[in-house]
Amino acid sequence: LPPLGKDPGSLEWKQNQIDMQRQNVSSQVTAITAAAAQVVTLTSGDPAETNYTAVGSAITTISSNMSELVKGLPMLAALLADTNDSNKILEAARNLANATEGLLKSALPENQASRQQLLGALSETGERAGDLLGLIGEEEVDKQFQEDLLALARQVAAATQELVKQSKAVAAKAEDPTLQNSVIDAARVSAMSTSQLVACTKALSCCLNSPLAQDQLIEAAKQVAAAVEKVVGSCSQATDNDALLQPVGQSATDVTAALNALLARLREGPASSRQGKYDEACDAVLAVIERLNAAQGDPAELVKEARNLAAATSRMVSAMREEASSLTDRQMQDRLLQSARILAEATAKMIAAAKLAAQNPDDEGAHQGLRKATDDLRNAVSLAAGDTLRKRVIKRLEFAAKQA
Repeated sequence: LPPLGKDPGSLEWKQNQIDMQRQNVSSQVTAITAAAAQVVTLTSGDPAETNYTAVGSAITTISSNMSELVKGLPMLAALLADTNDSNKILEAARNLANATEGLLKSALPENQASRQQLLGALSETGERAGDLLGLIGEEEVDKQFQEDLLALARQVAAATQELVKQSKAVAAKAEDPTLQNSVIDAARVSAMSTSQLVACTKALSCCLNSPLAQDQLIEAAKQVAAAVEKVVGSCSQATDNDALLQPVGQSATDVTAALNALLARLREGPASSRQGKYDEACDAVLAVIERLNAAQGDPAELVKEARNLAAATSRMVSAMREEASSLTDRQMQDRLLQSARILAEATAKMIAAAKLAAQNPDDEGAHQGLRKATDDLRNAVSLAAGDTLRKRVIKRLEFAAKQA
């Protein structure tokens, strides 16, 4: 970067650029982590039944967002005054890239890595993502919320372990070898799906303020619920002995209760998540942008998220106009209305770019245009949502003070 001036205008430009770059990096890291979890959940079943189109779409999401991350991080590092911090950020990004590469290699069918190795690679990816978010001051999910979710996921694991134990008692008494094997296989799948849930919770905990990450955790929970149903069904087929089936049923109920507690805590969110209408509208737009980024490679999903974006942006523009009408300062009112117009124009351009990318899924130029339109819209949202960004700056300052 050329030398920047010390005048108020230059300093404000620099801070705005830092805030926008941080937000871009946060969005990209979240998309990468959520897509990594999706690769794991999509490949959890029988390879013959795996949706490889969806797996390919998730890998495309990782690749495209990693590419944008690599392009944007040097700018953020250059803008930061502390060279030591810049080097740490770049090192954290390299660690995330290496962890993600390791996960994708573990997921390749020809590598035949054990499922536990793949789950370990997912946990590593999530940990590295959390490291990077922490270094740039975008670690917005409070630690208590993360710890609560992990503790609840482990309760699911404990309840599932008891279910596996009770199902093995059924298998031991089963007279038909085929039914016996069915119970054993169902128990094995339920145990692995629970390990997957714990790994997903660990990996996604740093970005569970994002609907993308929440969706993947919910999907992992659904897979546990489906596995539990299969255990109960296979046990019922293997025996009609109530003395054996009753403990299985009770254990299954305990797993369901633990899953419900986990999902309820996820829906509740952190205590600090309550926001005003304006902030909620801003976060809703950013969430749709993340989902649209993640949908690259899936034309139908691109069109769907483009429509969702139009609705979310419309709500944000309405909230901005409502806010403007309540202001007495004419200059601030005009500034807010101008931001609303810029936001509406950026949205229109992004929707057009999304439709073009959906119509030309193999055209890299169309997807590059979508990425540029995405960045432009995210920047427009950032500039429009001054209050939201100021709150995030305060969170970063609080975080830095705790580390001092």
